Amino acid sequence: MEQSKDLIKLLNLIERPAFYVENGVIRFVNTRAKSLFLEEDQNIQPLLFTGQAEYLTTPHSFLSLKLKILGKVWEASVTPMETGDIFTLTEAAASPELQAMALVAQHLRSSISPMLTAAEALLPSDIIQENPEAKQQAAQISRGLHQLLRNIGNMADAGKYQSQEVFPKETVDIDGLVGEIMEKARHFLEAANIRLEYQGLSALLYCQVHRELLERGIYNLISNSAKFTPTGETIKASLTRQGTRLYFTLENPASQEALPNPAQAFSVYLRQPSIGDGRQGIGLGMVLVRAAASAHGGALLLDYTPQGNLRATLTMEIDQSSSQVRSPMLRVDYSGERDHGLIELSDILPPSCY
Repeated sequence: MEQSKDLIKLLNLIERPAFYVENGVIRFVNTRAKSLFLEEDQNIQPLLFTGQAEYLTTPHSFLSLKLKILGKVWEASVTPMETGDIFTLTEAAASPELQAMALVAQHLRSSISPMLTAAEALLPSDIIQENPEAKQQAAQISRGLHQLLRNIGNMADAGKYQSQEVFPKETVDIDGLVGEIMEKARHFLEAANIRLEYQGLSALLYCQVHRELLERGIYNLISNSAKFTPTGETIKASLTRQGTRLYFTLENPASQEALPNPAQAFSVYLRQPSIGDGRQGIGLGMVLVRAAASAHGGALLLDYTPQGNLRATLTMEIDQSSSQVRSPMLRVDYSGERDHGLIELSDILPPSCY
C-alpha cells in the first residue's frame, strides 16, 4: 500500500503524461495521462505502436518506443522499476522548440555553406601545406565548421523526423550498408585512439530502409559511445538477426555517469543553458537515433551489461515489402556531398582528420 502511494506521488511529479505498468497491465496513471483516457487495469499491448517485441522480451532495460492512443502517436520512454515500468509520454509531433531550431538552422545553413567551401579550398593550397602551423590552424577551422554543419543538420531535421510517420525507403544490402559505416568509423576512431570492432550478419540480407536516417542514427550512436569511452579502450559493435528483427548493438566501457537518467536522454535539448557536461552537446543526436528506430518499426534499448559496459541497441523490423520503395537516384544529400563520417563524428575526431 505504501509503495502504491509512493508510485502515485512519483507519477504526479512528472510534468508529462505518465503511467505505471506491471505484468503488462496499467496499474497507476497520473492526472495528465488520465486526460488521454488511459485507465487503470488497461492492457498495454494494444497501445504499443513500435517496440512490442522489445518490450516483451527485454525486461530491466530502458526503452524508447511509440504508442498509439486515440489515433495519435506518442513517443514513450520506458524506465524499469523493481516490479514494473514507468511510461513517460511525449507527443510525436514536432515540439515548438524543435520547430524554432529548424527555422534558425535554415538561416544558419546559408551562412555557413560558403564559409565551409572556402575552408575546403584553402586547406589543400601549397601555402598552407608548407606551413605546419598554418596547416594545423586551417584543420581546426575545418573541424569547427564541420561541427557547426552537424549541429545545423540536427537542428533542421530532428523535428521533421520525430513527427514523420511514413518514410520513403530503398532496397539495400543491410550488412553492406552498416559494414561500410562501421569501416569508415573504425578508421576515423583510430585517430582518436579508440578501437572499434564490428561483427556483421552471417548471411546476405536485402531489406527496405531509409538510408539517410539509419546512417545518421548509427553515426550518432557511435559518437555518443566514443564520447564516454576512455582513450585506448574498445567499442564493440554487432548487427544480428533474430527472426524478423535486426539488432544493431554498441557496447563500450563507461561509468554510470554516462547514463544517469535515461528517461531524460531524449529531452536534453530542453534543458536550461548552463556550464555542464560538454559531451551532451545540444542533445539532438539521440532524437535522431530514436527516429531511426521508429522509422524502421523498432525501438531503442539502453542498459548496462553485467560487466558494467554501457550498451545501446537499435532494433529494426526486417521490411521486404515494396510499398514505400523509392529510387535512390532521387535522394538529395543532406551534407552537400561532403563526407558523412567527418560531419557526424566531428565532435570526437581530432583536427588532423580534417
